Amino acid sequence: MSAVLDRLVQIPAEELAADEADKVQWALAALEEVKTHPRANQYALELAQQAKERGEASCLCASCADLKGQLAASRSPAEAAISRAKQAEAELKSEQRKVSRLEEEVEMWQERAHKERSRRRDLEEWKMGHKALVKIQA
Repeated sequence: MSAVLDRLVQIPAEELAADEADKVQWALAALEEVKTHPRANQYALELAQQAKERGEASCLCASCADLKGQLAASRSPAEAAISRAKQAEAELKSEQRKVSRLEEEVEMWQERAHKERSRRRDLEEWKMGHKALVKIQA
């Protein structure tokens, strides 16, 4: 049956007539192999979308809802792990941006502190020079 599904999903959903699409939907809802087939669930949803776009309610029946439920339920642990990894990656990038901004801020404050130390040093040198000048003049 898997070979039949392999061939069936090769037919573009938009090429099936309304009655053909309805029968394919019914068959996909009845077949147990659809749960494990890599493309059959998505194909069934494409057929449902085509029927919706054509304004045909006959294909949007309980079997379509069942297929959507099966698709959601058949999400493998690997897919869930990939989803969690992508979310963690996005959070990591956000944290890296925060760290980068903080590093820039630290650098700015270090530069300000350096300028302030330099200014104070110059002021002390001027005071010492001024005191020496006052002593010489006195």
